Amino acid sequence: MTSIIIPTFNREKSIYKSVSSILNQTINDIEVIVVDDGSTDNTYEVISNIHDDRIVYIKTNHLGACNARNVGINLAKGEYIAFNDSDDEWFTTKLEEYLHIQRVYSPDFICSSVLSNSERGEGVIKGLNIKSGFLKKSKTALGCSTQTFFGKKTVFEEESFDINMPRLQDYDLMIRLKKKFNIYYYNKVLVKQYIQNDSISMAKDKLQISLGLIEKKYSKVDDWSYIKKDLSRFYSMLSNDANSKQEAISFLIKSIKLNVKFKTIIKLLLVQLNLR
Repeated sequence: MTSIIIPTFNREKSIYKSVSSILNQTINDIEVIVVDDGSTDNTYEVISNIHDDRIVYIKTNHLGACNARNVGINLAKGEYIAFNDSDDEWFTTKLEEYLHIQRVYSPDFICSSVLSNSERGEGVIKGLNIKSGFLKKSKTALGCSTQTFFGKKTVFEEESFDINMPRLQDYDLMIRLKKKFNIYYYNKVLVKQYIQNDSISMAKDKLQISLGLIEKKYSKVDDWSYIKKDLSRFYSMLSNDANSKQEAISFLIKSIKLNVKFKTIIKLLLVQLNLR
């Protein structure tokens, strides 16, 4: 059996489609664990009107999505664990295709690509720019999102989500998993991601905090050589949405300190000259 964990907070308008996309999988041997992170809307009423005995619902105090996922991991009865977010939808054959990979290649953990939709644009594919196969431990795993995570329950019992990470919890977990487990990347879109205005993925302040936490946690480890390049990319990206010229300059300087790239230096010069 596979346990699919869905953390949710005030998602009465989207939780139905998220849960339904799991229940409609071509594989029926599942349980869907909805961990309500202290919702104050009608999330419970929506879930209670889905009459399927494969659903497990639990409500906790509002402690964040990472805590909710860890609660789900502790409750899971399946040999395998997977995740979805309460905004997002799985393609119907996602679990079937993952289990096929599990049977053929026997990885500890699998992730894949997503089709991301937001107000900024639709149909943006997010994932790793590599072919399907096992990830090299020396390469970045930036691009694998939680909605695509699937693995043996023992994997998540050994390495769970860091409840102190307001964002990048998927990246943080991947850094730790890559050191211990065999990870298979499936280069195929099997999830539709819907980014809302209040989604964690849109919170710039939480991203800055998370970047600082990642640097603090991993700057002394062997993997820092690729991690600092990833952080550099994030700071460069943050400069595009800076609230002021000075803030943009600050982000770009941090980016260059982590990884010197000619493109970023030019970008900094253009901002300083008010040409960008």
